[in-house]
Amino acid sequence: MPELPSPVGNSFLELFMNQYIIEPYRRLGCHIPNDLTSTRIFHGRPYLNVTLFHMLVTQLRGDPAQLPKQMDGEPIAAAPVVHPLGWLAFIRTGIVLSKEMRRAAAHGPVWFAEMKTMAKHFGSEQIEVLSFDETVRKLDELERTVSPARAHV
Repeated sequence: MPELPSPVGNSFLELFMNQYIIEPYRRLGCHIPNDLTSTRIFHGRPYLNVTLFHMLVTQLRGDPAQLPKQMDGEPIAAAPVVHPLGWLAFIRTGIVLSKEMRRAAAHGPVWFAEMKTMAKHFGSEQIEVLSFDETVRKLDELERTVSPARAHV
């Protein structure tokens, strides 16, 4: 990230990554150790856990060698031993992903219109003038508004 994020920004990033990036992998059947997180904060700056993404890609029978290029990083020095999902789980994953893609294609235009409306409603001009308590209420409203099913669109 070009600038040092605030502690709240880092906290939001960790929450977002776990809820909207990592949890879908769990639902697909990927094994993610409970003590493994998607991000870590080092000297106030967030870093993505490339080892975790290596594990996820390997479980889904992808090529983890592509990760450094895609994530603009270095290859991991010691790749963990990871077993791909069994074929039945892998087929189930394909079916689940296919359904999600069809659902997103069917509902995407409506979801994006809703997101544009939300962006106006929760834009900086609307929130810069709020008190602390009003900001907390606005964040609670935003949390209720954003659906996990739509956040990854």
